[in-house]
Order: sequence, then C-alpha cells, then structure tokens
Amino acid sequence: MKAIHKDREKRFADANEMLRELEKLEATGATTIQGTITPPPPVVKKPGAEIPSDIEGEKKPRNDSGQGIPTVLQKEDNEFRKASKYLIGGFIVLVLGILLTYGLTKGKKAETPDLIDTVMVEDASSSADTTLNSLPSEPPEGMVIVQGGTFTMGSTDGDLYEKPTHQVTVSSFLIGKYEVTKALWESVMGNNPSYFKGSDRPVEQVSWYDAVEFCNKLSEKEGLQKAYTGSGWNISCDFTANGYRLPTEAEWEYAARGGNQSKGYEYSGSNDLDAVGWFGANDEGGNRTSKEGTSIVGKKQSNELGIYDMSGNVWEWCWDWYSNSYYSSYGQIDPRGPNSGSHRVLRGGGLRGNEGDCRVADRGGNDPANRLDFNGFRLARTR
Repeated sequence: MKAIHKDREKRFADANEMLRELEKLEATGATTIQGTITPPPPVVKKPGAEIPSDIEGEKKPRNDSGQGIPTVLQKEDNEFRKASKYLIGGFIVLVLGILLTYGLTKGKKAETPDLIDTVMVEDASSSADTTLNSLPSEPPEGMVIVQGGTFTMGSTDGDLYEKPTHQVTVSSFLIGKYEVTKALWESVMGNNPSYFKGSDRPVEQVSWYDAVEFCNKLSEKEGLQKAYTGSGWNISCDFTANGYRLPTEAEWEYAARGGNQSKGYEYSGSNDLDAVGWFGANDEGGNRTSKEGTSIVGKKQSNELGIYDMSGNVWEWCWDWYSNSYYSSYGQIDPRGPNSGSHRVLRGGGLRGNEGDCRVADRGGNDPANRLDFNGFRLARTR
C-alpha cells in the first residue's frame, strides 16, 4: 500500500496526492460518494383510523390495526455501499494516523475538538437572525413572511412530551400559506399518490422522504438552491440555501402560534377549533370529499399571520427527528432537533383526529418512510 510503503520515496508526496488517488478510485466505482436523495423503500399503509397513541413512550399516528409501524430495511445494494463506505473511511483514518506517526506532515498536529454526545441536538448558532434582511420584500406566491422572534414553546398542561415549556428564539423565514395541494404536487412530480380526490385538497400518502424529494425538485424547477443532500437515513439540510425545505418543529410551532403577532390561542388562529380547522368532529359542510376525507385548503379562518389549516386537515411533516425527552435537552436558538432518531416529527393533527391533536403545542411522530392518508406537509424557506 503506497500510503504506508516502507520506502519513504515510494509513498504519497502529500495528502493532495493521496486525495487524487482516492478520486480515481471513486471514478472507477471503487467507492461511493453520497450526493442525491435515495430514501429507504417506503411502507405504504392502506387508509385506516387515525389513532395517535404512545408506543414505547413515543406518540405517533397509527393505522387501524393498532400495530406499530414496521422497521424499514435498506436494500442489499444500499447496505453493501454503506459497508464499503465505512471500510474505506476506516482505511483513510488509519492511513492518516500512520502519516502523522511517521512525520510525513509538517508543523503541529491538527487539534481536534472534544466530542460531546450526551445531548445530540442541532443548533444553528449562538444568535438568531430575527430581522427581515435576508428575506424578499414581498413573499413568493403562496408563502408568508414570518418575522423572527422569541416565544414559549410547549405546554404546561399538556402531555409529558410537550414539557417543559421553554423560551425559543427563531430567525425570520418563509412558510407556506397552505398545505401542499395535490395540484402543486402533480405539477412537480408528475403523479398523485393521494387516496382522497380533489386537486385543491392537501396531498397525502406521502412519506417524509417524498416530501424532501419534492422540495428539491420544486427548488430545481424554480432555479433555487437545493436544501437537501444525502441518501437513505443520512439526509442533510443546508439551512442557508434559498430553496424549499420542511419547517423545523420550532419554526412550525412559532408560525402556528401566530409568530410575533400571537394572541395565545390554543389552536392556530382561535380557541374555537371549528373556526380554524378540519378534524374528526367536523361535519362535511360541502368542503369535504366524504365524512372522513380531507378538506379544500384555505376554507377555514386563517391564523394571525394569514396561514391556513395548521390545526387539522392533515398532519404535517417537519424536519426534526422526534424525541419524547427533547424539550429537556433543547437548543434555545433555532433548534433543529436531535441528530438522530427513528421517527420524524408530525404536527397539527389530522382529518380523523381529536381536538387535542390539533393544539399548537401537540407533538406527533412517525416512521419517515411511512405513507398514510392523513400525513401531508407544507413548505418553508430560509430566504
């Protein structure tokens, strides 16, 4: 192996030469560099009763069988690439260690920061940008400018996973005025995965991975920077990009509460859920496809920011991994959730849920590869 050859004259001259050699290996297929969204194979559930419940301490919507969401396994070729990546990564680490040991690099050894893994929390920075400097003077069509600010996240009288309440500062951002409709989805993706009919109703039966892929494709279509890169369970979000993405859980709750114009309502826009949201107890009123169907977006009263349907209609995917205990180890400024998990956050309650699910403080979660007829999403952008 050239990197550790006993004859120094036959080793790599420097790290750049070794990097070029590795790039040649990549070009010949010897290793894999992740760069596109490749989700695990999705699990498709037939429409069923929406039953938010606790499984192993985590609240999440479930299907009518009452069984938990099954584990999603990667395809064999994905596993092989993943294993190859770790083997090659380990080899590189070994080589670099040997290079340092034999003094092939000049100067001081690189200082490595201490790794802290007791609290796996992503925070944007030590201070949030709560101004509108990075946002357009007028929001893009179908979006609302949410001016940044500080709010109380969580609930004092809700479920345990809504506690403790804590102060969170959120930077300014853009969020969709409506949930993503089937018409918009089909114009970008060329298909309609939804169970219920009606192009002006929210798209459903989309997984978290489907939503991420949609965001990237819509960004590309409009000439914006893609926010997402990665593969399988390892999806990364560039929060500095100007493209579409999912809101963080903190952004979602801040917007649902009305941002810096909040009047402190229990639901998004009112203390009367019937006025602002579609949920299990609503009658059809001419706006629903059936007794248990989704509703036309924007038919109920908006909240303080002019955003519709953040309480009810469909549960909405957020960026964050879900954790019951996250609020006990949260970040106070632009929190982006735990670094890992098994479920992604869902917010807002759904078409067959109860009133409690539709509260702005209520939290849910689901397998990110799962497709259910009461799960949808809305768009967000950093700028």
